Amino acid sequence: MSSARLFNRRQGDRSEYLAQYLLSGLGLATPVPRQEDVGLDFHCSLADQELGLLTFGFPFAIQIKSASSPDFSLGGMKDGKWLDREIDWFWRQTTPLFLGVVDKKRLTLDIYSTSAVRLAWANAKGRKPTELVLRPRATGDPADHVSYPETSPAENAQADMGDGLTHTVDLGPALVSIDPAILDDRDRLAKAKQVMRTCVSCEQENILHGLLGVPYFTWFLTGTTNETCRHAWMHVCIPVKSVTDQIQRILAQPLISLARGLLNQGRVEEAGKLAGVFELVPDDAIPAEVRPELKSILESHR
Repeated sequence: MSSARLFNRRQGDRSEYLAQYLLSGLGLATPVPRQEDVGLDFHCSLADQELGLLTFGFPFAIQIKSASSPDFSLGGMKDGKWLDREIDWFWRQTTPLFLGVVDKKRLTLDIYSTSAVRLAWANAKGRKPTELVLRPRATGDPADHVSYPETSPAENAQADMGDGLTHTVDLGPALVSIDPAILDDRDRLAKAKQVMRTCVSCEQENILHGLLGVPYFTWFLTGTTNETCRHAWMHVCIPVKSVTDQIQRILAQPLISLARGLLNQGRVEEAGKLAGVFELVPDDAIPAEVRPELKSILESHR
């Protein structure tokens, strides 16, 4: 309807305007056009310095929510259908994804890591969670350890709709809280950006392990907003043969690179110790072109 707009949507627009201004203090903040918005509001990169010629790195994406409704929900049921496409969308992201909560009254943007959502994946034991609710803590809460996700039966879910559970994921306290004052304080801003760099790097590793099919991840465990962050790690034991088969296949290229490097450095004895590990690698995962170079290692146990 011309000349009118829904109040709630307009308030959401105002939150994104404020978020872009505050994010620009960290580096680049490119808004996603409304026509292309499927869950990400900004693509960002951190500036490496505050004076002189700027360079940028540590790319990440962020979804913006308002302080009045900060939860980020994925999946669940709507009109009798399971919105599993939202769960799939989240797992397919190959750029670190953060949640930003805007408080227009305080003129603040609080940024949260979403790495703890992988605890829900581990909790689902190889099945797809039926619903994920990512719940940030209000800034100022005690920075105690991120708790394990709480589960409850997913409303109206059928037996074939994932694991049948709603996983409410504690995102912990904000990694970074940005307001106009911090943008003019070089020391505080530098600390905040270093916290973001650490968490972007950890999430990049999580994404890499996910793409490789390795069930290992780290998550933001605790920290002090704008000052420190600490991560925990987990190896997930999934009792599915295809998972271990894939990991054995993935071992091939790192092992080949390590063996060739040791041999080229004259460290023959150390290279020979890899023979037993090569036993775990499928024969067809080792290219014929490198077999002559690795012959002494490959044949010592075969």
